[in-house]
Amino acid sequence: VKYIPHLHDETEIVLVEDGEIELTLDHNTTVLKKGEIAIIPCKVIHNLYTKKSSKTYVIKLFPIVDIEEIKLKSYILSKKDENYSEIINIIQNQISCLLN
Repeated sequence: VKYIPHLHDETEIVLVEDGEIELTLDHNTTVLKKGEIAIIPCKVIHNLYTKKSSKTYVIKLFPIVDIEEIKLKSYILSKKDENYSEIINIIQNQISCLLN
């Protein structure tokens, strides 16, 4: 899967559950692996690409969620990062809001 470079008005979270996906964020490319999360700020040009199959969740956060309140050292998180659980909770809450 390959997306053309684009941006959103919402913050976007990418969670890789299995496999890997290439993320280009503001002209910097990195490979996200299983268990890693990327935080894509609103209005930042980005694209996603994968050569192989992967199981990846992409969630756009509604404006009611202020991701900027979370003090991130990086826009790429792995399970060992201190904010990882907090981001997972935001994802779970966002999904719950969508399902209700």
